[in-house]
Amino acid sequence: MQNVVFTGHLAADPEQSSFGDNKSKVVFRLIENRGTDSQGKERTVGVSCVSWSHGLNTKVIMPGLAKGCQAIVIGYFVETQWEGQDGAVRFAKELVVERLRVLDWADRDDDQLAA
Repeated sequence: MQNVVFTGHLAADPEQSSFGDNKSKVVFRLIENRGTDSQGKERTVGVSCVSWSHGLNTKVIMPGLAKGCQAIVIGYFVETQWEGQDGAVRFAKELVVERLRVLDWADRDDDQLAA
């Protein structure tokens, strides 16, 4: 399996879903500015990331990451498929997190980390 490395800033706070004891899923989007296009507009690229590691999710991602934090994610791409509320089939590519290195932590106080 091929791994990819993506560096970027979180576009929004991570979102967590729990599935019983010691099972959780966290999703977040990393974005990065890649210069300008031919018309002078900023070119931003991004990738949706998903972590299934309960320990990483509860000990690192949820308490320590927030919109604007910078991170490096190493993982692999998967394509997911689901049916939308309108009945149409939808597809998405996600980067499954295997390793995460935080370069810039969230600026949160102790009360927020304890919550």
